[in-house]
Amino acid sequence: MSDKKDRPIDAVNDSPKNKAERHTSRRGFLKTALASGLAVAVTAKVAKEATEALIKADNQRIYDADELRAGQALRGKKLVLMSKAEKEELVKVFEAAK
Repeated sequence: MSDKKDRPIDAVNDSPKNKAERHTSRRGFLKTALASGLAVAVTAKVAKEATEALIKADNQRIYDADELRAGQALRGKKLVLMSKAEKEELVKVFEAAK
């Protein structure tokens, strides 16, 4: 155990007034604010990167699934020629819309 008498005498730093000022001084406040701001910024950056990594993987999976479905739909389509009657019917529909 170390007693106070074993430590070097530092009357200026051990005074209650100085301890109170150390915690409430402008410099102490700015150090605390800076450390807190830095911690918040780092935490936000890490959270953003983690979220983006998850979203990117999910978007790629959705894109691949959509591309597969579109390819299957196109393979199932066939070109069917319209008869003259069908063409005239479509022209009438468009003219009626005017």
